[in-house]
Amino acid sequence: MEMHLVHKSAQGAVAVVAVMFDQGAENSELNKLWATMPEKADQTA
Repeated sequence: MEMHLVHKSAQGAVAVVAVMFDQGAENSELNKLWATMPEKADQTA
């Protein structure tokens, strides 16, 4: 599986990070990420 994380700064600069991972057992580090991500675009965590 692949996940893309996209961030746009207030100045309009865009950063994209692609993360590759295998589907399987629950991942505690990935769960931390989900818990801190905003639910909608243009929100901050």
